[in-house]
Amino acid sequence: MTEEADTQTSGLLDGRENIYYKEGSNQPRFRGTLNTDGNAEKRSFTLWVGMSKKGETYLSGTVSDTAKKRLEKMATGEADISDEEVAKLTLKTATGLEVKPHEMILFEAKNHDPVKKQPELYGYYNPGDGQSLQKVDVWMRNIDSRSLGLSGKVSAYDVEMELAKVAEKQKQMKDDAGNDNQEEEEENERKKKRSRGR
Repeated sequence: MTEEADTQTSGLLDGRENIYYKEGSNQPRFRGTLNTDGNAEKRSFTLWVGMSKKGETYLSGTVSDTAKKRLEKMATGEADISDEEVAKLTLKTATGLEVKPHEMILFEAKNHDPVKKQPELYGYYNPGDGQSLQKVDVWMRNIDSRSLGLSGKVSAYDVEMELAKVAEKQKQMKDDAGNDNQEEEEENERKKKRSRGR
C-alpha cells in the first residue's frame, strides 16, 4: 500500500429508517447525515425507495448544504439555484448517469458478497458546490425490530478511472464474443469434416 493510500480518507454516512413513515405518504423512508471526503461538516439527507422499470430497488433523494452554508444563505437571502445553474452543476458518471446538485442515488449491489464485506448498496452523490462527484458505498443493518439502519463511506469519484474500467469491460465483452464466434466456426468445421467422412 502506498503512503498516499494510507492517508486517504473517506467521508461517512449514517442514517436510519423513518419510523414515522406511513404507507402511501410522501414522507422519506430514510433520514440521516453524511460528510464528504476531507470535509467533516455534516449534511442532512432524505431518501425515498423506488422500483425501476427492470424491477430493481433503488433509493434516491436529496442532501442539504452544510449548516454553515444554510445559515449564510439565510443571512444573505441567497435564492435557490436556477435551472441554468442546475444544468452547469449536474455531474455524470462513467456510464452517463446524470446526478443533479444535492442529489444522491443508491442501487442494490448485484454482486454483494457479505463474506468479503462488500457494500449492499452503491451509488453517487453530487454536493452541488463545485466538489467532484462522490461515490457512496452503503451497508444495511437492523437497528431493532422496527427499523433499518444505513452506514457507509463517501469518497471522491474518479471518473477517468471508471471510464477506463468501462472501456476495458466493453473490450473484454467484445473479445469474449469474438472467441465464442471462433469456437462456433471451428465446431461447425469439425461437424462438416465428420459428415464428409461418413
